[in-house]
Amino acid sequence: MILVAGRQRKRAQHVLDGIGAQDAPGLETVLIDLAPDLPPLVHPPGLDVRLTRGNLPGGFHAARALGVRLARSPIAAFLEEHCRPEAGWAQAVIRAFETGPWAAVGYSFVNANPGTWVSRACMLADYALWEAPHPDTEARLLPGNNVAYRRDTLLAYGDRLGALLSPDFVLHERLRLDGQRLFMAGSAVASHENPEALGFLLTANHAYCRVLAHGRAETGSWSRTRRTFYSLAVPLGAPAIKLVRVARHIARRPGCWLPCLSALPVILPAFLWSSVGEALGCSFGPGSAVGDFEEYELNRART
Repeated sequence: MILVAGRQRKRAQHVLDGIGAQDAPGLETVLIDLAPDLPPLVHPPGLDVRLTRGNLPGGFHAARALGVRLARSPIAAFLEEHCRPEAGWAQAVIRAFETGPWAAVGYSFVNANPGTWVSRACMLADYALWEAPHPDTEARLLPGNNVAYRRDTLLAYGDRLGALLSPDFVLHERLRLDGQRLFMAGSAVASHENPEALGFLLTANHAYCRVLAHGRAETGSWSRTRRTFYSLAVPLGAPAIKLVRVARHIARRPGCWLPCLSALPVILPAFLWSSVGEALGCSFGPGSAVGDFEEYELNRART
């Protein structure tokens, strides 16, 4: 598996310890540490860790691509440094790949810090579609950043891999266009730490979606006309599409209606502001969003 760590050492150590606690003999971990000036993380006993420390050009997304190239396992499983695997996660991911020709396998999520209304609402804004409990099933949409892939499938993209991984949704779109199939392993559960401030979520998601839109346009060689149309349509279209997806998902889970309705004061501005990021990314490029996203992803406290 591949873990990129930043300046939040306790958070990254918690995830690394969770990897070390997995009942999966021979589990390999590629650790890319982007904070070489801070004390190194402690490697759990018995865990095979391949460590790279340094400030890499390209930051977070380049580090993820490097992790794929350094790995030796046939499965390249990513976890964010604020997303700890639950017991049985590794085995569930391995089993999922054994069930079919899946190019990518997603996980389901529980809330690591459910103590505040904002953190619960942020969890629903980002992970409502993949919240545990979730069935094991073929899927069209997988979460971002916390996904496992067949390593050979990723390496086949060669020099394009870094761009396709920035972020994962760009890669997922490419995989689908190439005829690859995706799978949702609901039995592979991870505990995700969510922001406890609305401003954090708005800024991080805006930056993420600006990078996403730029990546889609660049890797898809979009024309200027298509970029302009997308930029005009997405501020209204994207929030509506996301809300419909959430509504369809929770329609199958009646107990989720009340939490989702109570979370709308967070979900709606998050969807709207992230769509503005998409529009800007498509027309004007990433701007400062790559650095902004990395700062919030790896270095800012969430609680």
